[in-house]
Amino acid sequence: MTAIDVANIRHCYSLTQEALASKTGYTTAYITMIENGQRRVTESVSLRIMAALNIDIERLQEIRRLYAKIGEYRQGG
Repeated sequence: MTAIDVANIRHCYSLTQEALASKTGYTTAYITMIENGQRRVTESVSLRIMAALNIDIERLQEIRRLYAKIGEYRQGG
């Protein structure tokens, strides 16, 4: 999982950084640092986020495809 994935997952589930922090047990500041690339998304962080939101690998891939299509649309493609 990447920092962009974390932000996209959060947006997909209509969560604020505060709400994601609450669901995962991390601080809002930590979620912000992850999304801004100031902290690595380790395997344990990925698993914790996925568990808190009940996301499996297939759902993560769906979210990635969705946001890739959104990016293509915004670029006029």
